Amino acid sequence: MTLKVSSVTSDNYRGGYLVGELLGRMGHVRVSFIGDLMAATVRDRINGFRDGLAEFGIALKKEQVMDLDVGIDRFGDWSEKISAGVKRLFDKKPYPTAIFCSCDAVARQVYRDMDGLGLRIPQDVSVIGCDDDSNIVDYLHPGLTTIRQSFGDLGRTAMELLKRRIQSPESPVESLILPVELVMRESVGPPRKEQDS
Repeated sequence: MTLKVSSVTSDNYRGGYLVGELLGRMGHVRVSFIGDLMAATVRDRINGFRDGLAEFGIALKKEQVMDLDVGIDRFGDWSEKISAGVKRLFDKKPYPTAIFCSCDAVARQVYRDMDGLGLRIPQDVSVIGCDDDSNIVDYLHPGLTTIRQSFGDLGRTAMELLKRRIQSPESPVESLILPVELVMRESVGPPRKEQDS
């Protein structure tokens, strides 16, 4: 049985597209993605990312996608899985010059892993997150470039949809998609030169 309920989400596809477009415009070709592909929101982000890159003739290769595969552990500590994914990305050359992380929490661990590998952000590897979570981005150096979604707007809109549904239970189901924006900070730069790869 399909449950018909109203919903509100951020434009995750558009967020991924903006990242792909940014990296393509800056000249990145060897790009990677790391995140939990079980989540529909993350699948939308990677699909947008692929399409944004494709505008510049860049393909996101299968081996450059690290699925964290966290299963039912949606809110646990993913740091070991993230680090394992980063290790696979940097096990052999050529290394990626940019990594798009499915969320800022994943980006935070990628920062730690880059430091452990002796790689600099963004001189060696550009890193981009998603959410603009102030509990995370305020503590990352260099500042994390990310896709901002407004959690406040999501909450307010969801409450408005719920209120309308309570007041008029027979009203049509609504699915709203809220806009996102790319927030540029210091974690993105041009790709490093080939001789340094």
